[in-house]
Amino acid sequence: MASPQPKPPARPQHGPAAAVPPPKKPDDFAGRRISPKIAAARAAAEAFHKKHSPNVLRELTIGLALGFAGGALWKIYHLNWRRHCEEFYVGLDKGIYTTVVRPKTKLAVEA
Repeated sequence: MASPQPKPPARPQHGPAAAVPPPKKPDDFAGRRISPKIAAARAAAEAFHKKHSPNVLRELTIGLALGFAGGALWKIYHLNWRRHCEEFYVGLDKGIYTTVVRPKTKLAVEA
C-alpha cells in the first residue's frame, strides 16, 4: 500500500494576477457571516460617506440662493418692525396711544 503524496507548496504568482486580492466574503469583525441586508447597509454607508469632488458652480448657486433667502427674511422682519414702530409714533402724535412715565423711586438703602 502506497502512502498518499503530499501536495507541493503553492508557487507565488507573478504579474498582474498577484496584485488582485481575492474577493472578500461579507463578515463582521468576529469572522461570522452577516446578513445581506447588513452588507447592503454597509455598502450604502460607504457610498454615502465617499468623498466627492466639489462642484463649484453648484455650491455657488446654493450659497447665493440661501443668502438671498436669508436676506429676504431679514429684510421682511425689519420692514415689519419699522412699520410697527412708525404706526405707534403716529398714534402717539394723534393721541390714540398714551404713555405713563413712572418717576424714579429711591431705594430704601439710600438714606
